[in-house]
Amino acid sequence: MHTATWSHHGLTAAAAGLLGLLSLAPGPDISLTAAASLAALPPARTGMLLRELESAHLVHQHVRGRYRMHDLIRACASEQAHRGLPQDTRDAALRRLVDFYLHTAYAGDRLLQQHREPIEIDAPVEGCRPEPLEDQAAALSWFDAEHACLLAAHRLAGDLGRHASVWRLAWALRTFHRRRGRGHEDLAIWQAGLSAAERLGDVAAQIQAHRLLGNTWSELGRPDEAGRHLDRSLSLAEHAGDIAAQAHAHIALGWVEKARGADRRAVDHLVRASHLYRSMGNAVWEADALTTAGWFHAESGRYDKARAQCEAALRIYREHADLEGEADTLNSLGYVAHHTGRHAEALDHYERARALFQDLGHTYNEADTLDRIGHTQAALDRPDPARLAWRQALDLYRAQQRGTDADRVQKQLAALDDRPAGHVEGCSQP
Repeated sequence: MHTATWSHHGLTAAAAGLLGLLSLAPGPDISLTAAASLAALPPARTGMLLRELESAHLVHQHVRGRYRMHDLIRACASEQAHRGLPQDTRDAALRRLVDFYLHTAYAGDRLLQQHREPIEIDAPVEGCRPEPLEDQAAALSWFDAEHACLLAAHRLAGDLGRHASVWRLAWALRTFHRRRGRGHEDLAIWQAGLSAAERLGDVAAQIQAHRLLGNTWSELGRPDEAGRHLDRSLSLAEHAGDIAAQAHAHIALGWVEKARGADRRAVDHLVRASHLYRSMGNAVWEADALTTAGWFHAESGRYDKARAQCEAALRIYREHADLEGEADTLNSLGYVAHHTGRHAEALDHYERARALFQDLGHTYNEADTLDRIGHTQAALDRPDPARLAWRQALDLYRAQQRGTDADRVQKQLAALDDRPAGHVEGCSQP
């Protein structure tokens, strides 16, 4: 197919050129701002060309500000683009698109998790205009809307041999994936991210990749796979003299040892992390070690020690406005209160934690907190609120494909429906 074919639709040359570039974009659809970077045009000009294509029924604005095309039109336009556009022109357009997603995602992650250690990132290539994001809500909305395109851009970066972009995009998606419970997708992009870091020979990137891949394996309940990557991350960090990376690895290894049932080794890792964070003067990261240790103590029944460490962490988080840390710690304090018979106090902690998780878009942790709210309501002999909380948790677990958790909550609901009035047996919180 050639340019004359599109002229039957009365297209200008600029619109026909944009159509060819759109056919190269890897995602299921594209936003106006992404299309502007793809074409290296101002957004206003891009919008005019998209309206021209829409009037010719070559693209469809299926939701406001997002465009897609029929597979047959895409195939024809792609063939034309490969015939009519030089390779370097096509490659430059795709590099701009990758940089659009990378730089917008990086800025979005910084809004979602301001206390996370930043990474170095090059300036966007000429013609790329990352989308401005105003606040956390805008960032979360952008990630939700662009997620499929972000994964496609990650694959495209690999195809283009842009190895630095591969691991950096994985990094920029980490907070969103964790909050939304997208562990399997996180695993896939970090496996590619580690390969990219190794191809680059970038030790700092390999330290990050091994640690975050290990974290994801740990969250998916695979401690042995996690441990191998985390041990490697720690070894590389020690050799490089990277104190922060060593501390982060110790925190992650604490979770692995806890999953293995090695409580003493788990706490030892957290103590080492705490000392390293203190030597750096980073109070928020030290609070991360404190609240994690508090949770480990709580799960082991050492409730007084757990409460003391969590309360110390909570003061730090509130002083530094770390809302995710505050929510995690309130969750732990709710667990301690529930298991020491102070159910009204537990419910207060859990409800505040849930509100924060909702504000953060952290549906993964919100599901767990709802499950615990259900147990506490059942312990207070309030079956209707317990049932509501468990049904809400069940919906989230199913959406996150957390089958084991969903099955457990389903059984809790069945037991709640079958129990006699006033009977709360079987409602001990996990």
